[in-house]
Amino acid sequence: MMNNQECIQDIDLLWDRHLTVRSAFPYFRPSDVGRSEKRSASFYRVHGKDVTMRFPGPITEGDVDRLNDAGYWVNQSLVIWMWALLEYHGVVGNAIKLDPARAGFEDVSILRRLRKVFAHTNGRYNPSDKDDVTLFDTMVERYRMGIVDRERFNLQIDEVLKPMIEGVKAYVRASCA
Repeated sequence: MMNNQECIQDIDLLWDRHLTVRSAFPYFRPSDVGRSEKRSASFYRVHGKDVTMRFPGPITEGDVDRLNDAGYWVNQSLVIWMWALLEYHGVVGNAIKLDPARAGFEDVSILRRLRKVFAHTNGRYNPSDKDDVTLFDTMVERYRMGIVDRERFNLQIDEVLKPMIEGVKAYVRASCA
């Protein structure tokens, strides 16, 4: 029998660790080129994660691309770990069908589909794959992010991942109700 409170605690711990890591890998903008330091975005600071990265020289366009790719990889890892926690706690699994009547169902469904892409492919959005397009469009509709990146799955921490996690927690709570 699943203990939903333990599952929620594990999700909260995962989220806290994720925020800690991402505070050191915030999103870099073209305006960061030429600077030699970058402070965590206010989103992280209000969560108690305040880090300033100092670089040995000016940040280059290549640095922006590499650091943003690293941050995206960390976000992908959150998706994979979140699914693993749900499996570990018996919320989801091969023999457990997702219940569309539960609060948070759509978030768990998106999480499942993203996890499949990230864990079993190269992790990139493929606009030629109808399943990827359906997932992409579902995410845009569900999370209504302000700026949509058409090149990859949108994993903005404040507009996508945080609401997704809240939905997943709602599903966990409803699983034992």
